Amino acid sequence: MGGVILVNPAPLIDTGGTRGALQIAGFSNTKGGAASAYIQSHYSPFAWRLQGTLKAEGTAQTPDYYLANTAYHEANGSAAVKYHKNDFETELYYSYFHNTIGIFSASHIGNLTDLENAFVSDTPYIAGNFTYDIGRPYQLINHHLVKSVSHYHNDKFGNIYLTAAWQNNIRKEYDTHVPLDDSIASLGLPSLYFEIGTITTELEWKHHKKNNFSGSVGLSGMNQQNITRYSTFIPNFKNYSGGIYALETYQLNDWSLEAGLRYDYKWTKAFFYDEGELQTPEHQYSALSWNIGSTYFDRNHTTFNINFSSAWRAPAMNELYSDGLHHGAAALEYGDPGLLQERSYQLITGFEYETPKTYIEIGAYNNYMQNFIYLQPVLPPALTIRGAFPVFEYQQTNANIFGIDATAHYHITEPFMVETKFSMLRARDLENDVWVVMMPADKLTGKVHYIFKSFGKIENLDAGVAVVHVFKQNRTYAEADYLPAPEVYTLTSLSIGSDINCKHHAISCSLEAENLFNVAYRDYLNRFRYFADDLGRNITLRIKIPFTI
Repeated sequence: MGGVILVNPAPLIDTGGTRGALQIAGFSNTKGGAASAYIQSHYSPFAWRLQGTLKAEGTAQTPDYYLANTAYHEANGSAAVKYHKNDFETELYYSYFHNTIGIFSASHIGNLTDLENAFVSDTPYIAGNFTYDIGRPYQLINHHLVKSVSHYHNDKFGNIYLTAAWQNNIRKEYDTHVPLDDSIASLGLPSLYFEIGTITTELEWKHHKKNNFSGSVGLSGMNQQNITRYSTFIPNFKNYSGGIYALETYQLNDWSLEAGLRYDYKWTKAFFYDEGELQTPEHQYSALSWNIGSTYFDRNHTTFNINFSSAWRAPAMNELYSDGLHHGAAALEYGDPGLLQERSYQLITGFEYETPKTYIEIGAYNNYMQNFIYLQPVLPPALTIRGAFPVFEYQQTNANIFGIDATAHYHITEPFMVETKFSMLRARDLENDVWVVMMPADKLTGKVHYIFKSFGKIENLDAGVAVVHVFKQNRTYAEADYLPAPEVYTLTSLSIGSDINCKHHAISCSLEAENLFNVAYRDYLNRFRYFADDLGRNITLRIKIPFTI
């Protein structure tokens, strides 16, 4: 309901020749490093790119101790090819992602007494030492993606886009405890196995601008199948959904008016055993979403916008049927099959002012949520055959979520800029007249940035200092969480970067220090705050070396 972050690969080049880059990075906190390289070329009507990354990090550390079993290994790669001739263009993309993630072992505790002691201890229950090895508990993930995007342009009726994608995600989770049966242990079987396959398609038509109108009409569909083995934390399920939408924009001088309408349908079916009998519950959801908004572009550097919308979301399968240990979060989570679909009514207003020296942006929002789904801590913790863990349940209520986001920066001189940001969010449970827990605390950020003059082969030399102050989350109550909200904390970061000209290429270098003063702190939204502090100082060095053939 809060929006989507869409991450797409960079467009393939459309000029001749072959080029690429090697990027390397090092991280002081985990004594880790990463290396990534890509090469791409364009020979009309084709373009292509190959990319690969390797990454390895050792045990992470706080200012005072290591976080046991938090090493991380990653390897991924991708390939893309595009054909473009006249009015037709099609691109095929494939990526493979593999990583092994150590799960903080001090969050998996054997009995309730030790768990209660871990909650109030200043140091983790299990001491850590630095290593690149990953032991139990850990996760092993393999992800494949194949995606095709085709585009046809016609001078008369507009542009047609067709997108189709297939994803397969396999996640294996290995518990702290090795099976006592040697024959089973020797097989290396995980405690929990997920394999979810997803097929998505979307067809969109964007018509040309006519009489100040521009817009699009589209269809989308998804098919999803999940297979779970060795545990029923999330059951096997099938998921089918489809939608149709239309969006239109009217532009007249300094005014812009936008309106959209979308209808979605979703059908799900779960498969699990309850007391030896197979259960196959089905759920169907459908509703309309709509949006209307207007923007005014003032000729005196000012923009005003207002948007009113309503959207809905069906409960996810984990919200309906979670039943047991969530390995990665070190918690017992339980769903509710009776959850209803969410419905939001959101009003957003914004103000923007921009001149060559000054930029100010302020946005305010109010979101009334019917049947808002959230994860609620449920006291006390529970003991299972896998250990003792805090308990969380998915619950539902009517809620009002509102807040402000503000940004401002000012160029004192052309190379010298100061910037500040502030974010505030409130979430009120209207049925019980209490605050909704697990919401972000207020945050204030200040930054000073300076760009130096070029000298010699060094260009674009810039340096910056940023200070982030996170306030205490006071909108909670004792019986709603296992520990009180952490105290306020302030983090400082320092960065410097430049380009170095070398034989017609610019080698980019940057050095960044996060948590510069090695402050010990715990973040309210990090559930591992029950067991340990957050990360200490981390210095990152990045170098990018481009090449051309």
